[in-house]
Amino acid sequence: MRNAVNRKAFTLVEILIAMSIMLMITAMVASIFVGVLNYWKRGYSSTQRQQSTRLVFSRMTGSISSLFVATSRGIYCFGSKDKFYFISASARSSEGDLAEMGYEYNAAEQKIFFSRQDKADFNFDTYDSKDMIAIHVLSLDFRYMDSSGNWLESWDSRQGGAQQGTPPQAIKISLGAENTDYPDNKEIFETTIELPIRTKY
Repeated sequence: MRNAVNRKAFTLVEILIAMSIMLMITAMVASIFVGVLNYWKRGYSSTQRQQSTRLVFSRMTGSISSLFVATSRGIYCFGSKDKFYFISASARSSEGDLAEMGYEYNAAEQKIFFSRQDKADFNFDTYDSKDMIAIHVLSLDFRYMDSSGNWLESWDSRQGGAQQGTPPQAIKISLGAENTDYPDNKEIFETTIELPIRTKY
C-alpha cells in the first residue's frame, strides 16, 4: 500500500495574482522614482538658470554702477529697451582715461553682448572688444528712473537728448531666460541698479 504524499503548491491563479501584485508595486516604485528624478532635473535646471543670470546681473551691476558723468563733453549715457551705453572709468588704463561701454541684446541670436572701448571718443560707433556674455536669452528690458520716480523705456543724456545732461536715478533690468523644462514659458529675473554718479570734468 502506497502512502499518499500531500504536497502543498501554488495554483496557477495564485501565481497570477502574486505576479499582478508585484507588477503593480514595481510600477508604483518606478513612477515615484521617475517623478523624483524629473523634479530633481527641474530643480537643477532652475538653479543653473538662476546662477547664470546672477553672474550676468553681477557683471552689469559692476560696470553700470561705475558710470561717470563727463561734464566737459555733456555726455552721460543713453539707451532703449534692449540696449544701454555709458561712460565709465577705464580699468585698463593707468592714466585714468574714460571708457565707452555698452550692453546690447540680439533677439535673433538670443544673446547679450558687452562692448567696450578703452579710450572714449564719445561717439559710441566703434569699440575695441565685443563679448557675448549670455545665451538662450528670450528678452532683455532696460527701464530708466527719472527724478520723479517714473520708469521710462528710453533715456538719452546726450546733447539734444530728451534727458540732456541728466543721468537716470536708477536702472531696472529684466531678463527673460529660456525655461528648458517648460518651453512655452520663460522665467523673468529682475534687478535694479541705483547709480552713485561719479563726475569727471
